[in-house]
This record gives sequence, C-alpha cells and structure tokens, in this order.
Amino acid sequence: KIVREFTEPAAVVLKHNNPCGAATDAGIEKAYMKAYEGDTLSAFGGVYGLNRKVTRAIAEHMSKKFVEVVVAPGFDPEAIQILSGKNDIRLVEITGMEKQSAPEIADYDLKKVSGGLLVQDGDSKSIAESDLKVVSRKKPADGEVKDMLFGWKIVKYVKSNAIVIVKDGQLLGVGAGQMNRVGSVKIAAEHAGEKAKGSVLCSDAFFPMPD
Repeated sequence: KIVREFTEPAAVVLKHNNPCGAATDAGIEKAYMKAYEGDTLSAFGGVYGLNRKVTRAIAEHMSKKFVEVVVAPGFDPEAIQILSGKNDIRLVEITGMEKQSAPEIADYDLKKVSGGLLVQDGDSKSIAESDLKVVSRKKPADGEVKDMLFGWKIVKYVKSNAIVIVKDGQLLGVGAGQMNRVGSVKIAAEHAGEKAKGSVLCSDAFFPMPD
C-alpha cells in the first residue's frame, strides 16, 4: 500500500508492520538503494516492496542480504534466477502496483475485537499540495513541501504516535508504537542522526504540549 501511494518509482522496507526504510527517485534502482540505506540495521530480515519491476542490479544487492519477502509488479528473468538461489525467500508478484490506489477500490480495514470484527473504511486520502494551507510566518520552500507530501504518505502507515523524519525523498528516522509522541520524536531523531539537519518531520497528530 505504501508504494502504491506514489506514481514515481518507490521502494519500502518493512519490519514488524512498520516502514523502516522508504524512498522515491527517478529510477527504481536508486529508489531501492535509498530505501535500504535509510536504516540498514533494521532492514535485516525485512519485507521489501517496490512499485516497479525488480531488476538484475536490485536482485544482486538483495542476494547478499537477509531478505524474507519481496513484493513487486514483476521480476526480470535474471532477477528471478538470482533470488531463487536464496533460501527461505518469497517472491510475490502483484500486477498494477505501479499504479496509485484508487479511492473507489479502497479495502475495508478490519480489526479483530472480542466477539467479532470492527469493519471500517480504509484511509484512501492522499494529500496534495493544493490541500495545504500555510499558517506560519515562515513559508516552506518547494523542496520542503515536496518532502512534507512524501512524509505524510509514509507516516500514514506507521503505527501509533507516528513520527517520520524525511529529506530528499528518503525516510531517515521513524518513531512508532510509543506511549507518548515525545518518545517517538526522540527515537526518530536518534535514527536520523546528523542527516536530520535540513529535514522535515511529519506527525500523524498534533502536539498538545510545548515539549
């Protein structure tokens, strides 16, 4: 679902149902490397998603890493040959992943509760630049707006008190699953490190206190 938020080439690395790496670029190979390099430690044993075909170059890089699942709209024959030599890897081909998800075919979101299921509409909203309203004295530069839109597409899929730090179409830090939002910010900032300078931070909710 994350990579289907984008029309441009995009890649994501998932761990424990949260994105630990994500990126977009003009080509899928560069997008893939940016996604992987966002958090190489967490990428170990991850689930990789791409919205373009897996190329030979991508497969060669994956073949040297511990990858559990690769989901993509297709695989080059050389890529299948390379990845088939790895143990316990699953290659999943889903046609149409290079196209954005349409709101009219959005999946229902199902949650298991005691005694039944909670059924609700999926979040099919995708924020566009025309939706934005600047309410601060300082207006964001074009590059910052682009990163905001990228970050909001990613933070949408981070679980609970979600914080992401992004720069130049690359996910640099994630804070997820924390009991307070400040803790999520600290975790995301620690992951991003020095790369956080000049970045954009996106949150899935407001900050209610000055800290």
